[in-house]
Amino acid sequence: MKRLRMRRMLVELPVFIDMALGRMEAAAESGEAKPEALMRIIASLLGGLRRFRHFSTLNDRDAYANSLPPIVNDQAVRLAAFAIHLAETQPSSSLAPSVISDLIRERLFDRVLLTAEIRRMLLAHLPRKSTTAGEFRACAMSMIREGKADTVKRAEGLIDEDPQLELVHAEAEGASRQMGTRSPNLVLDAVEAIALARCGSTARAVLGALEPYLNSPEPADAGGPVSAEASARQPYAWSILMHRLSGSSHTTADDLLGLTSELSEELMIPQIMSPLIAGLISRRDLTPAWDIFVDLCEKQRAENVPGRYVDRQLLAAATPLCAQLFGLDAAVQLVDEWARRTTGPSPTDWRHSITIDSVNLNTLLTQCAQFSRPGIALRLFAAAQRRWGLWPDHISLNILVDCCRFSQTTDADEPDSIRSRLRDLVGEMRLFGSKELDNPGDSYMVHDIPELADGDVSILLDREGMSWRETMGDMRPWQFGRRIVRDVILGNWPYLVDVPSPLDFGPFAKLDDILRPYPSAHPDELRLPLLTARYTHIIPSAGTFQSYITLLGFYGRTEEIPVVLAWARELGVQLNAKSMCSALAYIGEVEGPRRRVRGWKPEGGSAFVRDEEIMRRWLQEWIRGEVPSEGDVAAFVREVKVKGAALSAPR
Repeated sequence: MKRLRMRRMLVELPVFIDMALGRMEAAAESGEAKPEALMRIIASLLGGLRRFRHFSTLNDRDAYANSLPPIVNDQAVRLAAFAIHLAETQPSSSLAPSVISDLIRERLFDRVLLTAEIRRMLLAHLPRKSTTAGEFRACAMSMIREGKADTVKRAEGLIDEDPQLELVHAEAEGASRQMGTRSPNLVLDAVEAIALARCGSTARAVLGALEPYLNSPEPADAGGPVSAEASARQPYAWSILMHRLSGSSHTTADDLLGLTSELSEELMIPQIMSPLIAGLISRRDLTPAWDIFVDLCEKQRAENVPGRYVDRQLLAAATPLCAQLFGLDAAVQLVDEWARRTTGPSPTDWRHSITIDSVNLNTLLTQCAQFSRPGIALRLFAAAQRRWGLWPDHISLNILVDCCRFSQTTDADEPDSIRSRLRDLVGEMRLFGSKELDNPGDSYMVHDIPELADGDVSILLDREGMSWRETMGDMRPWQFGRRIVRDVILGNWPYLVDVPSPLDFGPFAKLDDILRPYPSAHPDELRLPLLTARYTHIIPSAGTFQSYITLLGFYGRTEEIPVVLAWARELGVQLNAKSMCSALAYIGEVEGPRRRVRGWKPEGGSAFVRDEEIMRRWLQEWIRGEVPSEGDVAAFVREVKVKGAALSAPR
């Protein structure tokens, strides 16, 4: 439900900022409020925007850790522009120019809010010599995340050469905005080393940058204690090192195992050991990785502090390891043994002591897809909230749909193959998509199992010796995936059932009628999901529609793809190129006779047009950008076939 609350606030945020800016502007013009008071309000609003970090938006492209949704970044820019305008309208002199308050500067130079646009605004507003070293480094880190490391290095070279710019460092030591009592030079050195380590291209560069922070810190005085800051930097540096080396193609499994001998007992923490185990798995060195995990589990069983050696991050890294060594059932048992339950007493030992999140669930679902076990995936998806208290997200839905698409039932599971083939034939002969589902039986029998909340782990697993039909009914895996996606979309936004397909205008149509969007009551606003829906917590993303389009095309439900594209348009989900290529490829494969469309030609004349051309024109009207051409779609189909994949299920 937290995701729903965040989405509600996200929808109402622009209106709230409009009201706040309007009132503050009126108060500033009338003199009812002092500029200092308005600055404090702006700083408070900027601090509130940080709550939207980690919130996954409908369009997941161009996102990185701790980033804000684009709509929130826009509001931060508006607040920053108003604060700068308010400061510049106050009386000032050439010696003491009026600038924004220190609190607003601290907020805007924060990693979460400091985007490229805000950075340019701040550097244009602030006097050249008033920027502190910490603010300069914040800008440098922001540019490094944007891939502008060369620009940062050139700027640092200017600081070393220009004595006037050297004042930036000198003023930082005496400024009142220092971060606590830490030495600015030491802090900046650590930040610079970590930043360069993250963007370095070789293992040698990473080791060279982090080497001063990998060894045990020594006290500044001979008999004095080690500073808390120095102690905190060491595990952080080791964690970055393990992440970089585990993903490097130049590092072998022996290199990673050799690093473990350098780790002290204090460094045996999940943040360091998780990337180590993941690196060993990627190099197919499974036995040493499992030995490390078992050793950490033994240490955790003897430890009174939950999460000291084993936490949800390490559990997520060990789940695919356990599945590859001992099978999917063992991986499910491993997670269920450590995961905290929503029912029952509080844990008194290591069992059920870890509060898992959607990452753990998504890791299990991924293993279900790799082992082609859709039954376990469906039960995990249904039991996650009631059993472990976690809400599946849109990524969980994407993986579940892919799992249902790749899973094939055997002939023993389909005793009446003639009936199933007739159903498929009727589905392929439909001219228009049906708004009603034609699947028999109760598709959500898995949700009605009471033992999912507190039963034994066997309730999540497949029953030995029983076929798919005996445990899940008449519906096949892909039909379950289709039903769940439709329930997510149509359950959250019931009005979408009336959205027409762009191809529902028959053999004769007007171009304006085809391109005209669905007449929503509020076309420019995000629509909140229905509060009473089953899947209110799942907001479909571009990846969801990509998986769903591929599922429909793979199993011959191509007539439903155009209306799915219309749903995405109505929800404001920006499709990626792969989704559009998949949709156009499937529509082009099964399109019927050409349609006569009035107004198709530039001079307004009629033309006989293929369905794929109509959908491409419809996408261009919606996207207002680059849409895959006929050549792009053909290249996409060739690429799929070269990889050995199939565009449709075998008959």
